Amino acid sequence: MRNYLVLAIALILVGCATPVERVASTPSGSPEVTINADIQSVRNAVINRVLSYDGGYSLISQTDNLLEFERTLTGTGESMVAALSVGNSYSNNTRVLRINLINSGNNQVRVIAKNYMKAVMVGGQVNMEPLESNNVFNLYYNDFQKLKQELELAN
Repeated sequence: MRNYLVLAIALILVGCATPVERVASTPSGSPEVTINADIQSVRNAVINRVLSYDGGYSLISQTDNLLEFERTLTGTGESMVAALSVGNSYSNNTRVLRINLINSGNNQVRVIAKNYMKAVMVGGQVNMEPLESNNVFNLYYNDFQKLKQELELAN
């Protein structure tokens, strides 16, 4: 009898959850946008935008085609998820945002974001797990659309 009660409660809770739909579908499956501007303007705008995000991202690596940002996890919920999914209670857990800039020529730059949870274990082993929820996708996709409008209006 107890098993049926637990099963019934689980079904009710699952049935109540309303999934968030993605606002768009992209070729890469990641948040992306093509911006009609020169690559240097796009790179500078992306850097400034991400550094202004809540949570305190820092630029840790920059090449011609890749920007990598990292921030410490905020709140115990985010830290607990990282410890359970990629690390443990002793690991150094962070969030990583990698943004690829693909210069298509003719002042067209494709911007693609990938977000990860990262854990550096005590022995130095690094574990990374992509964050691919629809909420994360929508957040970056919508922000990239705003960035596109700002840059294209300025040019």
